Amino acid sequence: MVDSNRIVPMRLYANWESDRASSSAVQRVFSMSLNRLVIFSINEPLTSLVITVKLQGYKRTLRSNDFHVPSGNQADVDLNISFTVQYPHFLKRKTNLLQILLQRRKKYKTRPIPGFKTLAVGCVNLTEVLQYGCVREIQLWSPEDAEKEDFAQNVKAIGCLFVSNCCTQAVDTDHETIFRRVANGTDAKQADLLLSDENDDDIDSSNDDADSDVDQQGLTARYNTVISSLEKHV
Repeated sequence: MVDSNRIVPMRLYANWESDRASSSAVQRVFSMSLNRLVIFSINEPLTSLVITVKLQGYKRTLRSNDFHVPSGNQADVDLNISFTVQYPHFLKRKTNLLQILLQRRKKYKTRPIPGFKTLAVGCVNLTEVLQYGCVREIQLWSPEDAEKEDFAQNVKAIGCLFVSNCCTQAVDTDHETIFRRVANGTDAKQADLLLSDENDDDIDSSNDDADSDVDQQGLTARYNTVISSLEKHV
């Protein structure tokens, strides 16, 4: 009998090297492992969720498989999800933000339809990770709060992701080999774990179901107001 509460490991890879020729960007590899999701309150009935990561300003995404959450508007779920992405790190920017999107599949009445609805948004400043090391918690806010430029201090996060490990490092030969083998499907074990990083077709222009980039100024401002509360490991 299969235990529905069993934690299924997910190992996800993507290569976002679109700016390799840019003199202001260098290729780096970011790795992050998530081990717990806590949802304090959310105005959605929950059954299953996915976690999506994307660089701010880019359409490419890397999305986990669905994982089960208890019904209700609160949840505390153990995870075993890791993301590894090769990305362009811009040297002259104060922030290189990676968006973390908590999503569910879209539905029409009770019938699933293509696409995903974003329920909560968080971010990781890759520049901060490079300078100071791993963050331990990623605060999650509603998409509406994340887009505001004048964030009130009393706005509370609606959830939190706990990070067991994260780092950004220069690309070396081993990384290049892994990404090449996964992309070419020559490593069957890793190829089975590769999710498409070309998920541009699930972007919806409606306000309720938008999967587009959260306003950069707003999210950056929000990030700056809470960065001091994030525990860092040097």
